[in-house]
This record gives sequence, structure tokens and C-alpha cells, in this order.
Amino acid sequence: QEGWSFSGYLAEKKKRDADKYEADKAYWKAVTADWKTGSELPLAARPESISNAEYHRQQMVISAADYQSLKEDAAKNHTTIAMLLLTLYANVLSRWSGSNDFLMNIPLFNRDLSLRGSEYAVADFTELLLLDLHTDTSLSLADAADAIRQNFYARYDHSAFGGMAVQKMLTASGKGAGISAPVVFSCTEGIELISGKCAELFGRTGFMLTQTPQVYIDFQTFQSGDDLICIWDPSSERAATNLRKAGQSMRRLMGRS
Repeated sequence: QEGWSFSGYLAEKKKRDADKYEADKAYWKAVTADWKTGSELPLAARPESISNAEYHRQQMVISAADYQSLKEDAAKNHTTIAMLLLTLYANVLSRWSGSNDFLMNIPLFNRDLSLRGSEYAVADFTELLLLDLHTDTSLSLADAADAIRQNFYARYDHSAFGGMAVQKMLTASGKGAGISAPVVFSCTEGIELISGKCAELFGRTGFMLTQTPQVYIDFQTFQSGDDLICIWDPSSERAATNLRKAGQSMRRLMGRS
């Protein structure tokens, strides 16, 4: 659209959401008051000692039949595939790290279609939600997923003050040094990464790899045709051997879920 700019979109959104932003900031200030640590993951080396991080992808393809079965099981338990996968992810990290509490970075695609012109734009509308997770082995998978779902919705309702803003606030308060969130969960289940038309023009994905310096493990899921693709990208230099092997546990768990 002529005259539209991404910076203008952001400025308009910021002005419109100013009151919600301040209210959500107060919410996160209260929520984080009791946070003491972030994701305490065992590391192979101190992050500051690594000059060139490398990532090695692990991938699992869930067939269309198994994918449909997972969706049906999730629906029966009043949850979603995304919450089921997030619960499995948290449980695997807990098992291999020895910690029951994590901070998870969750990318949110937040294009605001109520602001004119944004529907035609190619831009980065991604924002982050910083989600605090607690694993409880006494709960069934369904109950654990429900607890995480409820917490996700509660935090999402206050996402006008995004994950980056929360981390900056923690740093400014002096708590940032002890709180980190180097693990990511990204789920676009139900949406094909490469659509039929795109694949027709450019072909199917042959290889891809996520490499983000401050991230230790990136777990991504997306749809490819009728299959569900699950990807585990650990930083080889940062993640200790047991966390790299955690990807194998993830595959076994999903095969039984």
C-alpha cells in the first residue's frame, strides 16, 4: 500500500496500545518478583568462552496417520498439539538437566490486521513471549499439558509488554544476570512452512538450520504436506552431551504419545 511503512505501523500500534503496555508492564513486574533463576541447563563450556557456536540438527517426521492420532488425543484431553509438544519439551529438558523450572522463549506471529496496510506487508511481525514453566512428574501428561496451557494463556493475555521488554526490565532491576532463557519453542502446527504453490515454484525444503547465538536449544515444529516435522537444534559447544541426547528422548516420547 502506497505510503505504508513498517516503522509507521509500529509507531501507530505503540500509540494505540500505550495503556495496555503500561498495565502489562505492571503485571510482569509483579510476576517476575519471585523469579530467581532461568533455565539452568548443564553446559559443555562457558558461553563467553565460545567464539564460533555450531549447531547440529536432529529431525523427526511424524507421519500423517500418527499426526492425526496426536491431534485426536489432544482434542480428547481439551488441549492442542502445541501445548502437548511444549509439555513434552519441558519434561525432556527437566529430565536431562535436573531442573524443574524453565524460562521458555516462544515466538508469536503478531501481525495486527486492524491496522490498515499490514496485510500486504512483508516484514518481521514476530514478538516473543517469555513463559515460565514448572514440570511436575506426579501429573499425567494430559494434566501437565493443561497446567501449561492455562499458564500460557495467562501470560499471553499480557503480551503487549513482550518477552524482550521483560528481559530488559529484569536487567535494569539487577536480576537479569541470574535469569536467562536460552531455550526456544516455535510451533506453526497447522500451517505449511512451504505451501503447495511455493513448492511448485521453488521446490521442497532440502536443508535448513537455525543458528541464533544466544540460544542453546531451539525446538521447532511445522507442517509439511500432511506430516508434522519436529526439529531439535542444539548448540554443540554449549549444550552438554546429555542435552544433545535429549533430542533422542524427545523422539522416543513422541513415538509413544
